[in-house]
Amino acid sequence: MKEKKATQRKHVIVLALSMLVVFLAGCGGKKEKDRAESVHVPEDTLLGYTYSEVYTPYQLSSCDVKVEIVQPDSWDFMVTKLLAGDSDYDFMVLSTDSSLAKDIMRTGAYYALNDIPEVAGLLERYHDYIKEAATAENGEFWMIPCGVNVPFVLCREDLCEEYGLDFTDMTYLEFMEQVDALPKNGVHTFFTPYGLMTEDILNKFEQVYGYENMGEQDKELLRSYMEKIRAYDVPFNEGKWWLLSSEERPNQMSDESLKNIVFELERSDNMTLSSSLDFFRVDGFRAMKLPDLERGVVCPMKAKVDFIVINPKSAKLELTLQYVSQLCEKLQKDTTNAFRYMSQGEDFSNNVLREDLYRLISEGEVYSTYPYDVVGEELMAYREGKLEFDTMLEEIKRNIEMYRKE
Repeated sequence: MKEKKATQRKHVIVLALSMLVVFLAGCGGKKEKDRAESVHVPEDTLLGYTYSEVYTPYQLSSCDVKVEIVQPDSWDFMVTKLLAGDSDYDFMVLSTDSSLAKDIMRTGAYYALNDIPEVAGLLERYHDYIKEAATAENGEFWMIPCGVNVPFVLCREDLCEEYGLDFTDMTYLEFMEQVDALPKNGVHTFFTPYGLMTEDILNKFEQVYGYENMGEQDKELLRSYMEKIRAYDVPFNEGKWWLLSSEERPNQMSDESLKNIVFELERSDNMTLSSSLDFFRVDGFRAMKLPDLERGVVCPMKAKVDFIVINPKSAKLELTLQYVSQLCEKLQKDTTNAFRYMSQGEDFSNNVLREDLYRLISEGEVYSTYPYDVVGEELMAYREGKLEFDTMLEEIKRNIEMYRKE
């Protein structure tokens, strides 16, 4: 490890998503000329984009930071390090929809942050459900929320009225049937990310109905949705976007092109961080929750929270705690839209679309789903025609029972 003048750089090693991010940091009052420059992170990579757009606010003026990206062999690499109690990483950046996140909280493989005033202050700023997600059953603050994401429908009110679409009173089956019937003449665009819709449907079934004690009516409802999803699997796997009436939407659109969009399925982090900001330029766009599965049964709007969780075995725990306390202090003062959406009592009444988005985020709900190998593999096998419907449900029930006994 090289020294610069009389100061030795220290490491804070972060496991983020499925990649390793290495922060070389020395927190303290150092002169500007002594600060290390950030290593370039290619923005055409997922982590590069995430770093440039999301992690930039986490850079502290009191810290020297260098970033290096290392690609581990697999997700199991991170699980192995966690189970082994390795001390060579300092904190992870994960999402609440990760099965690893559930295991970290369940096994207590985190450093409790209750004694850091800046963490408590930051959590008090956020919506109640975000604070609840950051609090373990024993009352410990097990993570630091640093981002939130909810899915929603982005639509033009005038065009939806023209085509008879009312997302405030529509089930998913009605949604798919009505969109199938829309004219695909290239004049207007109705863009539906197939994966987002499929994920939302299956998550809602798991959360609202469960797989263990489904009645016949629930089974038929699931079967109807699975058959509808399966009908679109082949064109989706061939690389064709589902329900796209014109060419794929470019990253940057003219105001006239935006006025021709009927609706899209979006995520709130896209609206705060990406080219979707274009939509705020044109009047007439609104944000609404995704459809429910059936009338009379309100489904939760799943919010995913990105967070930092500290390795209690970190060899540089003191430095890590110093960093996160300064980070939380900075985030409490952050006034960018991305963090305002997470905060209570914000006012977006001067922009109807931002107000919609804030309302949807504030009404979100964080809940955990089973890991993919417990439920997802059987669902996919049915979609591929490898399992009969009743066999699929029996296999899922058996997997859930085994998972709960582990």
